[in-house]
Amino acid sequence: MQQNANLIGRFLWFSWPTDGAAAYYTHDEADLYWSLPDIADTIIELERRFGPGTVDVIGHSLGARGVVLALAEVANRHP
Repeated sequence: MQQNANLIGRFLWFSWPTDGAAAYYTHDEADLYWSLPDIADTIIELERRFGPGTVDVIGHSLGARGVVLALAEVANRHP
């Protein structure tokens, strides 16, 4: 994905652990919420290093929710 999107040098893959069953999805979601401040910190640091408008953020499935919430956190910290 990094090569196909031409993101060489500025690509970070962040993954959440899963409890491994659909029945535990709420546990996975709770784990995600604990991660939000760290994801926001990482996005802010990447933007500081690479410059505004140069950070690409990708989320899939539950990760998409984490990305959206972390971006909201970034916007709250730096309007």
